[in-house]
Amino acid sequence: MTVEWRASATIAAPLEQVWDAMVDVEKWPEWTPTVSEAAWLEPGPTKVGRKARLRQPKLGRAVWEVTEFAAPATFAWTHRVPGMVTEGRHELEEGADGQVVLRLTLTHTGPMAKLAGWVAGGLTGRYVSTEAESLKRRCEGA
Repeated sequence: MTVEWRASATIAAPLEQVWDAMVDVEKWPEWTPTVSEAAWLEPGPTKVGRKARLRQPKLGRAVWEVTEFAAPATFAWTHRVPGMVTEGRHELEEGADGQVVLRLTLTHTGPMAKLAGWVAGGLTGRYVSTEAESLKRRCEGA
């Protein structure tokens, strides 16, 4: 079973600026209300295998492991619990007009995915949309 939420935003800022804000996970609580705490579990550069602990209002704490990292375009990570894997994908594409298109996708897979979508789907959808709009505001300086 798979349940998915998507959001996008067009951001009037340089690609590198958007990328830097997106991958600076420990600063997410400064610009999005969907993350109240964020910390990498080990020092060093962001790369596949690096883990972070996030605390989100109404969702609690979760450890996320980077599964894909291709600067300055794609950053993906997963959180695993019994019966379900959650993947968060963050993708950037520079448009011909110099603006950046941000695409966020959150996907639950596994036997518990449908239940999780039913229980927290509205909240999850709001969080994904809020994160896209919050990153846009952060990068555009609004």
